[in-house]
Amino acid sequence: MLLLVKIKNMYDNTVWKKPSCDMKDIPKHLLLPSQLIYEKQYNPDGSFKKYKCRLVIRGDKWHDIYNMNKYASTVKSESVRMLLSIAAIEDMEMESVDVKSAFLYSNLKEGEVIYMRRPAGLTDDDMPEIVQLTKCIYGMPEASAYFHEHSDAALKSFGCIPTPEDDCVYILDYKGERAYISKHVDDFGLMSKSQQLIDYIKMKLSAIYTITVNIDMSYYLGFHIIRDRVQRYIILSQRGYIDTVLDRFDVSRHANSIYPSTPMEYIKMSKTTPIVLLNSSQIVDYQSRVGSLLYLAIMSRPDILYAVSNLSRQCKSPTQFDLNAINRVLLYVAGTYELGLKLYSNDGVRLYATVDASYACHDDSKSHTGCTLHIGRTSGSIITVSKKQSVTADSSTIAEFVATHVVCKEIMWARCFLFSLGFPQPEPTILYEDNMSTISMIHNKSNGKRTKHIEVRYNLVREQYNKKVITMVHCPTADMTSDMLTKSLSPAPFVHLRRNILGMLVMLKHNVD
Repeated sequence: MLLLVKIKNMYDNTVWKKPSCDMKDIPKHLLLPSQLIYEKQYNPDGSFKKYKCRLVIRGDKWHDIYNMNKYASTVKSESVRMLLSIAAIEDMEMESVDVKSAFLYSNLKEGEVIYMRRPAGLTDDDMPEIVQLTKCIYGMPEASAYFHEHSDAALKSFGCIPTPEDDCVYILDYKGERAYISKHVDDFGLMSKSQQLIDYIKMKLSAIYTITVNIDMSYYLGFHIIRDRVQRYIILSQRGYIDTVLDRFDVSRHANSIYPSTPMEYIKMSKTTPIVLLNSSQIVDYQSRVGSLLYLAIMSRPDILYAVSNLSRQCKSPTQFDLNAINRVLLYVAGTYELGLKLYSNDGVRLYATVDASYACHDDSKSHTGCTLHIGRTSGSIITVSKKQSVTADSSTIAEFVATHVVCKEIMWARCFLFSLGFPQPEPTILYEDNMSTISMIHNKSNGKRTKHIEVRYNLVREQYNKKVITMVHCPTADMTSDMLTKSLSPAPFVHLRRNILGMLVMLKHNVD
């Protein structure tokens, strides 16, 4: 039944037509096989949603004779968190819209000729043996890019304007009201103080597409959105995704289980630790574990970002030590799966940042940068960076100075984005730093004997300080949020800083090792 509905939907949208030439004259490189895909769909909380059947073309067999555009923009996760922060602070209405069979709305470009063979399991009564496509279909490499162009034109047709900082975030000003629209392929997030304006956008979209609406926007892009409109906060949780990951890798979650209190041990592999390389199947399993956790760390759990980013550098040739380490991160996530990212501000839409560096902590004597950006002092991190520095610093002060260059670029982007959204930052953004020598060096306009070798590009920090884009404020190391992004910490300081990076005022209790 599902399949017949899908085929009828394709007929209604004139996705294909009869070939304009004899079947024997169709070039083999233009004829692609197709396949029926059956799957179960789940809600973000892990509960079963529905069965789904889809007819797809085998894009992996495609010969790129047209050199088609396969790139499609999607909204940045940082943009989504910033928009949700603003929505919470400003008490906006929020809804999400999903476009049904989105790719079927995009026409092929003029001159593009693609033929598709009927999949096994269908008969002549269902569809012809060979069809010529007139529109995009799921599985085509360029389908996402074409729908991005189509949806971009659709939004612009009724006055939506993309922001320069993120071309998948649109602003609509209509009758004195403003709405924000975030677009991720076929998912649209709508935010505005005016419910009438949101209804207007839905009406315009429904005139172009067949849509479904999530009125309370409780789920969006894999986030479970928990909202308190009285206290004006939003918590982003991915408990459903975590359950899926833990089940996939068979991680125990018994009531009496003992979980680690930190994602990474406070010790490192020593020279005496035996090196046991993994076999090919174990390497693939290790890479899958790292990839699954890296997505979680980037989206809503920055407290595991340092551990996962470190372990991701071992993906080429991981050892048993690395496998044990990534399993520890999984256990930590299992013990803290109810934690989320809290977006909240008691001083309006104001940007704050922290930065730290760990000097010469890598085997090649490179240092490590960690930084966070927050909208409001009490909010969780909307932008989190934990990365190995590309240059070798010859002192802890230089390492901190290089780290400030990274966070400065993030601040510049965030300030521009907030300006585009209508929330300019008239005051300099406070950047918390725990190294007094670095603060002094940024305040000075010239380099001394010990700093004259620093590359010119790092003087961007001084330039932004002089322009009053940033201002440096000293923060004790014990309260430096970014410290947990540069090194492994013992349980007490880690739990303390975790409250800052997640914005969680009350932490869950769980067994510790």
